[in-house]
Order: sequence, then C-alpha cells, then structure tokens
Amino acid sequence: MDYSSYIEMIRFSEPFWFYFYVIISSYIFLSNKLSITNLLRKLKLEYTYKHPYFDMVNSITNSNEKIAKRNNNFASKSYYLAILGLLCISLADPFHIGEKLPDPPDNRDIVFLVDNEINMVLKDYFIDNKRVDRLTMVKSVLINFANKLSGNRISIVTFSEEAHTLLPFTVDTNLIKSMIPRIEATLTGRTSNPQKALLYTLNYLHNVSDNKSKHKPTIVLITDVLRPPRDIDPLIVAKYIKQKEFPFYVVAIGANTYKAEDIENSGLIYHPASFDRLKDIAVNAGGKFYWTKDTDSLSEVIKEILKSKKSKVIKKPIYIEEPLFKWPLLAAMLLILFQYIFSLVTIRARNA
Repeated sequence: MDYSSYIEMIRFSEPFWFYFYVIISSYIFLSNKLSITNLLRKLKLEYTYKHPYFDMVNSITNSNEKIAKRNNNFASKSYYLAILGLLCISLADPFHIGEKLPDPPDNRDIVFLVDNEINMVLKDYFIDNKRVDRLTMVKSVLINFANKLSGNRISIVTFSEEAHTLLPFTVDTNLIKSMIPRIEATLTGRTSNPQKALLYTLNYLHNVSDNKSKHKPTIVLITDVLRPPRDIDPLIVAKYIKQKEFPFYVVAIGANTYKAEDIENSGLIYHPASFDRLKDIAVNAGGKFYWTKDTDSLSEVIKEILKSKKSKVIKKPIYIEEPLFKWPLLAAMLLILFQYIFSLVTIRARNA
C-alpha cells in the first residue's frame, strides 16, 4: 500500500479545530500556572492565616520538588497536548477520498403540463365501456407515458389559473405513478391559463436544467380547452419556446365536436377542445399537435420523444468518503486510560 498517496487524499470537514488547538497549546506552553491545583492553592492561601515564617518553610519544603517539577513539566504538558491534539483531529472530521462514483447515465428531461381546470370533470370518454371524465383519461395517459418512458427524467406541472410543480424531475417510475393519482380538478383554480403555465415552466426549467447541455428538455402540454388570450398571448409564448429550441408537443383532451351523436373515436361527445387554437400554438412553437382519442392514440408522441437525443448530466464528480475520526479518538482514549493507570500505580507505590 502506498501510504504517501493515501495521506495525500485525506481531507478535513472542520479544519477550524486546528486553529483552536494552536491557540490552546500556545497558551499552555507559555503559562506556568495553568493548573487547577495551583488555582485552588492560591485561593486557599488568600483566605487563610499565614505564619510569619510560612513563606520560608514553604520554600524549604518545596525546594526538593522544584527540580523534579521542572523535569516533568515539559513531559506532562507534551502528554496532555498530544491528547488534546488527537481530540482536535477527531473533531476536525478527517476523511479519506476514495474511488470516484460512476457518472449518472444520460437521459431525457420531459416535463408534462397537466390542465386541471373545472372542465376536466366532464365525462366524455369511455374506458372499458364505462363513461369516465377527462381527468381520469389524463391520468391513464400519464401512467402510459411513465411506463413507456421509464428511465428518463420526468417532471409534472399542474395548472389552471395558477401553475404548480407537482413532481420535480425524477427517474423513479414508481414515484411518478404514485403522484399521478394526486392530480385533482380545480387543484389550482377553476379556469385554464396555459400561457401562464408555459411561462412558469420555462422559468422552472431555467432554474433546474443544466445550461451547458446541448439538448433542451421536452415540454408536453396536456389540456382540454384554451381560453381566449388574456394578459398574455399564448402564440407569443409559443414563439419564445421555438426561439429557445424546446421540443414541444400539444396533447388535446376532449371531444372534437359539439354533436352529441358523434360517438366515433372512443365515444367522444360534447364540449370539444379548441383544436384550432391548440394547433396554432403547436405550429408557432415548432412542435406537433396530437388528439387523445384513447391511451393508445398517443403512441406517436412517445415515439417522437424517444427519437430525441439524450442529455448528458454534467455534475461535480462524487467520490467515496471514508471517515477517519474514530482512529485519533481511539488513540486519545488510550492515552487517557494509560495516564489513569499510571497514576494508580504511582499512588500505590507511594503508599506501599
């Protein structure tokens, strides 16, 4: 084993304790009265009666001990400073930098914008010959996306009047599927404002995405109806998305006609989505438009997403850290134990 290279890879999490040790050790070496015994003796003599010849008698009795104290003073201080040094090293939290952990795999970042306005409660879909509402259909679509896009980083943003990040980017498919049932109608308001949600998502991606990556995250807008423009024109937002080169897909949820007798394409009826407006958004964003007839009708969206190139995750290298604080702590405890045993042996020898 190359000990020199091993020592070079030792780091400290709390190097402050070394400064503390330098200050305390300097004070101990410079002070000759840093002793509890001396302090107690000084306090005792200040409050007791002194015989006129006390100082002379005391100097005579202590003269024989001065030489021994001088010889032992340096050794004693060095011994205690060694213990203090080991404790400070332990408190500095030393660790050894080991092998580098493997880099995270390349993947795609996909954010789903899910509309949860009041219209999502309309029951214009049939699943297994049972009429269900649009939100139930959206949840089925999202679960299908999660299964087919497993291994990619997925995030979910829900919106209506306001936008909210329901799930940050994650590759945990089970976590994604467990969060999808939590989407509820009117969770963030009753009316829809997709343009505001798109701006929120762009800001969100700017904060969490790696600007150095060549490949931008994919945005999938899932909505049923687009209200007329309010304070912000959605087409302007769409053009900005195209300018920033985000892959963009619009997925329409709902019927395509007001005719109740139109039961083709999985029995979709009444309250159609604003297909023309949604198509305009997709075109202006340089993306594509899809209509959700059933869960299988969106297989083309999945194929398009999987065609995009994976982004390389650029992160600071992470190394295995082996904690070493226990070894100086153990050495300090052994020195304390040795000093305690030595004191007991010395006392018994004197009393023998």
